[in-house]
Formats: sequence, C-alpha cells, structure tokens
Amino acid sequence: ISSSTSSICSGQMATLTTIGCSGTVTWSNQQTGTSITVSQTGTYTATCTVGGCPSGNSNSVTISAGSSCGGSGGGNCYGIRSVVVAGQSLQPISDGTIRRRTTNTADNTQTWKLELADGTHYRLTLQDGSGRVLGVQNGTANRRTPLSAQTATGGDHQLWKRVGLGGDKYGFVRKGADITWDLEGGGGGDLVHLYGPESQLSQFNNRQWYLDGRACPSGGRRAAPSYSDGSSEWRLMPNPAGDEVTLEAPYSLN
Repeated sequence: ISSSTSSICSGQMATLTTIGCSGTVTWSNQQTGTSITVSQTGTYTATCTVGGCPSGNSNSVTISAGSSCGGSGGGNCYGIRSVVVAGQSLQPISDGTIRRRTTNTADNTQTWKLELADGTHYRLTLQDGSGRVLGVQNGTANRRTPLSAQTATGGDHQLWKRVGLGGDKYGFVRKGADITWDLEGGGGGDLVHLYGPESQLSQFNNRQWYLDGRACPSGGRRAAPSYSDGSSEWRLMPNPAGDEVTLEAPYSLN
C-alpha cells in the first residue's frame, strides 16, 4: 500500500491506495476499497479477501502530524513556493493574476489559507484581508488560462485537489477537470496558468510547489495594489483583524 503524503495538518487528508488485490480490500480502520482518504494520523495496513479467505496484513504506512503547519492556533496558512525557481512564491499583482515573486514571509499577499471545501478539494484564501481566493480566470478549464485572486463564489474553478509528490512537493488539480497549475515557459516566465494533466505532475517541476507553513495573520496591512488612475497606483492595505485600511499614495505629499 502507499500514501499520497506522509504527513498532514489539521483539516487535511491523505489518500491511501493498494494494488494487486482481486477481491475486497479491508483497511485497519475498517474502511473498505482499493483507495480511501483519511484525516487521522497513525499507522495503516490492509488485507485482501478473495473467496472468503483473508490475506495477512500488507506493509504499513504511517501518517504523521505535519511539521510545517500553520503556527499555534493560526490555522493552515502557507506560502506557496516554486520548486523550479528558487526563492520565488505565489502572489497576485495589481491585475489579480498570480505571479511568482521574491519570497517575503512578512507579506500577507504571499500567504494563503488552505481549507477543505468538500473532503477532497481545497479553497485557498489570500490572507491580505480582501477575502479573495485563488481561482481560474473566467472560470474556465482551458490550457494557458491564468490563475487569479478573485471574489469567492464556491465554483469548481476555485477548488483544488492537492497531490503529494514526495519530498514536501505538491501539485494542484482543478476540480471537475484534469488540469494542473503550471509556471509558464517551463518556469522561465512568471505567470501561473493551467496546463497539463495530473499524470504529468511528477515529470515537470514547473508544476510542483513547496508549502511553507506560516502563522495565519492576525494583523498587519499588506495587500496588492488595488487602484490605478492610469498614471499612478495606490496601495490599499486592509487589516485582516479589523475594519481599518491604510491607503498609501505612490508619491509624497508636500
């Protein structure tokens, strides 16, 4: 048997899979089926029953508590860091599209909260106080469609299956479509868009990401620029813990 990941945080799940059984697979937690999802840490085994005759226990897999979960009491917040380009994490820019930018652990526009939406798929909420979530622009499932930070609607284009790839690397697959995140140009570009099926995740490191555990913010006013008059750009920075905002001008006032 094998597992999609060796560790989970609160609210996360691991997928356990077995092969080679022509009968009924029964797991040590009493679930049945060739593949199951679990949310509890522990050691799991399985047996195979064919014609009323059970096998011995399979090899065991152990799911442990994640070492890079959000800070104490902070929830499941992460920076999402590129595997292919060192020191670069996902961040929306002024037009909302998701780009790779130099990692800044103090910037809430690079901090995302992962929450299970339906037992399999996650919603990723930006922690800049805007309430925006990571989704596909225009709600499509087409290749080369950019990802963006957008108002939450609960649509399938805003929900993602997280796939463990080993070595703390992950891929993300859009709900309702077999298509994954991809850093354009094999990692040479900075835009994150849709491209390629789940089966290719392990082959292309520009489709792989590290999740760097962070404490979910309880204050601070950092956000992507949110207003432009065509010649200058203002920076609106909500406080995630309250109703205040800071409006930062692009120039000094005399």
